[in-house]
Amino acid sequence: MMEVTNYIDKIGFCYIPIMVGLYGIIKVVYIFYFYFIEIKKWHKIEGIIVDYSITLFDMDTDGDTYGWKRKVMFEYKINNNSVKSTNFTKNIEFLISSKENASNFYKEYKIGEPILVFFNPKEPKEAIIEKKISFSTLLFLFFALGILTFGILNL
Repeated sequence: MMEVTNYIDKIGFCYIPIMVGLYGIIKVVYIFYFYFIEIKKWHKIEGIIVDYSITLFDMDTDGDTYGWKRKVMFEYKINNNSVKSTNFTKNIEFLISSKENASNFYKEYKIGEPILVFFNPKEPKEAIIEKKISFSTLLFLFFALGILTFGILNL
């Protein structure tokens, strides 16, 4: 019976944190790759912000997982065809606890404002407007490294 308990402890305190940590690190490495290498292959074009909103995100599974999330819709033209997108970043974003903080934090986009759009020339509907790695992505990297370290130390 003791061997089963030790095995379950190993899974919970070693293997799962190692897998979660590695997944997080791989995700952040992809984001770094995108912003340092891949985006240089994308084309730039002027676009415009057509909609901006801050919406409440609620998991409904428990009362604790909720927060405010931004949604930015922008439009740009490729060969006289208008394209709209809401995929404005490749970064990891966290929910913000209050609407007031979310409103203050995200004043950078205004409806009707021209913006620089980066789009994939191979797939012109794939586009973003944020061109740098965000603090939340770096924070996520530190969380992933911490979880990975926890798992390794418990081997």
